[in-house]
Amino acid sequence: MRQEDHLLQLSVNIALEAKGKEIEAEPHPLVLALQEKIEAQ
Repeated sequence: MRQEDHLLQLSVNIALEAKGKEIEAEPHPLVLALQEKIEAQ
C-alpha cells in the first residue's frame, strides 16, 4: 500500500469516527489536499 493510500484510509477512518460521534471539526489540511488530488485524477 502506498503511503498516500494509507494516509487517505486513515483520514477516512477518522472522518467516519468523527461523524459517528457527531463531532464537527475543521477538515485537516492534509485531508483536503488528498481529496483535491483524488478529484483531479
